[in-house]
Amino acid sequence: MKKIYIKMAVLILLAFSMTGCGLGMPNGKNKNFVDITPSIEGYYENSKWSPNGRYIAFTKVIGELWLYDIETKTYEHIKEVGTVDKFTWKNSDVIGYFNGKAFYEISLTDRIPELRMSGGNLCITLSWDSKREKYFMTLSDSNSYWYKNGQLEPIENIPEKVTSAAFSPNNKWLAFNHNPGDRLSEISLLNVEKDEVITRYKPDHKDMLIRSLTWSPDNQWIAFYGGPSKELTGIYMMSREGHSPPEKIFDIGVGHLDWSPRSDQLVATTIGSPGRNRILILDLPEKYKVNRK
Repeated sequence: MKKIYIKMAVLILLAFSMTGCGLGMPNGKNKNFVDITPSIEGYYENSKWSPNGRYIAFTKVIGELWLYDIETKTYEHIKEVGTVDKFTWKNSDVIGYFNGKAFYEISLTDRIPELRMSGGNLCITLSWDSKREKYFMTLSDSNSYWYKNGQLEPIENIPEKVTSAAFSPNNKWLAFNHNPGDRLSEISLLNVEKDEVITRYKPDHKDMLIRSLTWSPDNQWIAFYGGPSKELTGIYMMSREGHSPPEKIFDIGVGHLDWSPRSDQLVATTIGSPGRNRILILDLPEKYKVNRK
């Protein structure tokens, strides 16, 4: 594994001490939240809404994949997948995921894992482009690829060391953060149709750690986590156009963020004490609510 990923792992562990060993409850401009943490204690990661907004998928730190049903408020362990390292929703029925160096897809209807690729590298980040029907993935060789029908295609104009990425809902943009060398993180946008990369945010603090980018349903805003120091730790919001500096909307350490496709809410896994954390649904401040009229 490259040095950058080791450094980032150390900084994430540092965040535990800087944000305290509590359960990471929000303290910011909007304190409305719902705690959906399962009753069985554990450390939860990678919370992601299904495209129809009905489910939240998440992993337990030992690699179990779980679903939370928003409507019935029930949990289900998807045992058929075995151990999951990275996953993403392909649609509201199919999840693509890595188990070690093997890449699979599974339908939640028939629950039969389908092997798509094996014998490669570990996965760092994984996203689905529903318009072009292919996956974006960054692997442990530090490079990014398009994946479709068993074939990996290197992406030449994406820099190395991408650590998180997300497609806009209209699939025109891919937001990603990476390590440019002179600082730990910066956020860029790939205009997928024009194949052009635009840098949108270079933090003033060169040691600011950025991860877990997620888009608003109207394609105008990007939420992300920044840290790991006490001063920097929080959930931030920035415009797609980058006209003004990002605004911190929650003072909370999180491991993963995802914006609901059908409500003005974020789901977040908090940075808690080792072996225990929370999954929260956070109500967004009025400024960032999407006009759905």
